[in-house]
Amino acid sequence: MRRLDNIDIRLLRVFVALADCGGFAAAQITLNLSQPTLSTHLAELEKRIGAQLCHRGRKQFRLTEVGRATYDAAQKLFRDLDDFGHRISAASGSLSGRLRLGTSDGVFTSAELGIQHALGRFMGPDSDVFIDLTVG
Repeated sequence: MRRLDNIDIRLLRVFVALADCGGFAAAQITLNLSQPTLSTHLAELEKRIGAQLCHRGRKQFRLTEVGRATYDAAQKLFRDLDDFGHRISAASGSLSGRLRLGTSDGVFTSAELGIQHALGRFMGPDSDVFIDLTVG
């Protein structure tokens, strides 16, 4: 594989999500992408790498040996990219990273608790904080 570019990183993120979700059906929901789009992205990544990354069928999704190595390397790459961002933010004194929250609908929408207002402070135009919110 040649040098990585932004397209390759995006394709790797799709591939990691496919592997984490165990296939296309769950990844469609997680990524909000259609099955044909996911298939196209996976095929493009396989073309760029020059190897099949997974066995896919109606009820199975298994990583090949190259797929497992690619998955492990991509996970390390994403950890390193996150660490890079955290170090730069720490050096500049700004907040960055991913904030994961889980809440019930009543708690999130309660004006008295002010959760929406508090989260809004992280979402300014110059913010480097990504919020993953699960309401259930």
